[in-house]
Amino acid sequence: MRIIVAALLSLLVILPTSLAADSDWPMFQHDAAHSGRNPSNSSLNLTSFGELWVWETTGDVVYAPPVTYDINSDGNLELILATANGFVYAISADGRTLWYYNSSISVVASPAAFTSGGIAYIVFSSKDYVHLHDSTGGEVWSKKTAQDFQLTPPQLEDINKDGVQEIIFDNLTITLKGEFREYGKEDLLDLGVAPPTSSIAEGNERMVYPGNLFMVPAVADVNGDGTLEVIDVLSKDYDPHLTLKSLEGIIIWISNVTIKSPPAVADLDGDGRTEITACSGDGTAIIVDSEGNMLQDLKSRNCRYTIISDLSQDGTLEVIASFKDGSIRAYGSVVDSDGDGLTDFREDVLGTDKYSEDTDGDSLEDAIDPEPLKARSFRELRQESVDVKQYLTIIILIIAFVYVSKSAMNYSKGDAAWRYVEEKIELTRKDIKDLTETRETAIKRIGESKKEMEKEWDKILYG
Repeated sequence: MRIIVAALLSLLVILPTSLAADSDWPMFQHDAAHSGRNPSNSSLNLTSFGELWVWETTGDVVYAPPVTYDINSDGNLELILATANGFVYAISADGRTLWYYNSSISVVASPAAFTSGGIAYIVFSSKDYVHLHDSTGGEVWSKKTAQDFQLTPPQLEDINKDGVQEIIFDNLTITLKGEFREYGKEDLLDLGVAPPTSSIAEGNERMVYPGNLFMVPAVADVNGDGTLEVIDVLSKDYDPHLTLKSLEGIIIWISNVTIKSPPAVADLDGDGRTEITACSGDGTAIIVDSEGNMLQDLKSRNCRYTIISDLSQDGTLEVIASFKDGSIRAYGSVVDSDGDGLTDFREDVLGTDKYSEDTDGDSLEDAIDPEPLKARSFRELRQESVDVKQYLTIIILIIAFVYVSKSAMNYSKGDAAWRYVEEKIELTRKDIKDLTETRETAIKRIGESKKEMEKEWDKILYG
């Protein structure tokens, strides 16, 4: 009981301070206390909320949520996902695979990411091994442990206050150099390390959803009254209902919403009240308000976990959901301020001007410009135009050759077919005389021209 009371005191002291400026989600449930709370100020408009992107794997099994961290210093947050198939993926803020590492050993718990000496590191566990990798996925070290930490997400904390994070797995602490330190729970408390919030549930009635390996409560000031509450689940009619309790275990409300993942919480819309995200009992990613009412049902299926991060670092939080099949979906503001087909989120990630259709002023809209931050000269645009013209001409000549060959046995119509070829090529050359569009657009036009030519040829050759 003394440990539990001390844990609560640690949480009361640590939550308002050490988490005050984090917009990332660098470890399981955000921080060393596994509070499940992102404390960032956010201005998300939930009326313009939708899916930003989908990332998919090929058959990977995922048991734990990803984490987010800026591992490559590009100003955006990357996602790090570990799978039971042994793969660790780095995913960009806009849902592209940056790299992956095959550890050949099942990774069940979430990884963690941190920076030391200007270098980003990723740590994860696999049964009786702890692995440290650099920001490109390269292995720094792999250490065998005497205990099995496969189901233990790492905590990160600067225990000795030397500016370097230590890696904590229960009573085992590992330094950046891979050296082991043995600390008991009370030793860690004395050193100012907040224990995981799961310990505050001891002695309180709660329910762990079957099949979820990492069902822990979250801690936050949900209703903005200056007092921390516990966001948890409680059995009601044998279902795990979202529940808000005081730190002493007194029930404040029980929601009609059922959840099967640890809650992730933040003030998404900046109104001073905390929103709660989770995976519902029906397997959909959801957002619930501070009183337990449903705000958003994202209509997904087989949702396992949700986390909250500001991926583009623009002051607006996103909700990231991971799914049973290994896929990840990011949800956030789908506003497109300049109407160029790119959301403001996407423009923030790219670094383009979300209030201008053409950031670099080269007459190509950002949505179709292969280099939207590089203004190309007239000479470069002219050369691209020449390249596209040559490409179009070659394609049309090939098409023409095929169709003329088809009509080789029909001499009476062969001349008419060839005259049509010459006429079409000349018209195409004239049409693209001042062409400055991208190759993608040109290829689309080629397809349209081909369909038109096929139709005309059929008339000439076959009546």
